[in-house]
Amino acid sequence: MQSILTAQDAPNTTRAYLLAMQTNAERVLNDMRSACCDSFQKFWFGSEPVDKQLLELGTAAANWFAQHARTVEYLLTSGVEMDPAEYTPPRAFTIHQDGTITLD
Repeated sequence: MQSILTAQDAPNTTRAYLLAMQTNAERVLNDMRSACCDSFQKFWFGSEPVDKQLLELGTAAANWFAQHARTVEYLLTSGVEMDPAEYTPPRAFTIHQDGTITLD
């Protein structure tokens, strides 16, 4: 993520305040990235079979996948670096009209 301000740009209280807010925002984005990647790993590579998780999600599966995609898009457009392997499903799947998902 590209920094807007640097410590040397912060000679006064206002700049120091803004630098602290920027640091906090970067931390939040990195925490969000970690949570997103952790969820992705657990879903696709965890102890619960993917097909059973999809069955449990039922008609909410499509929304769940869409939320993941929106989160990844937000992180990438916010300048957070992510390897495509951290968010690209390793298996093909089909999203059905009713919101269910099946593995191909």
